[in-house]
Amino acid sequence: DVGNRTLELSGIMDAVISLCASENITHQQVAVEALIHAAGKAKRASFITANGVALLKDLYKKSENDRIRVRALVGLCKLGSAGGTDFSMKQFAEGSTLKLAKQCR
Repeated sequence: DVGNRTLELSGIMDAVISLCASENITHQQVAVEALIHAAGKAKRASFITANGVALLKDLYKKSENDRIRVRALVGLCKLGSAGGTDFSMKQFAEGSTLKLAKQCR
């Protein structure tokens, strides 16, 4: 509950996204975990989709640390399903979710 309230404070999500772009592995781990947690709430998931998906993709593709890559992939999967059962709430472009599913396999 405290984590959710902290993530809603002004500027915190921007700081998390900045940490995601850091070269420091610890910063990346903290940022990815925060993004995964934040993606659980619909109002934050749309913000992350707009601002953090590119960073998560970059971390997945470029990181040499397997833990970071796996957690970035988890974050992308969570964002891909953020629309839940409401089909009108597509988080990714057409076909992107299928590509993501293939990467998970």
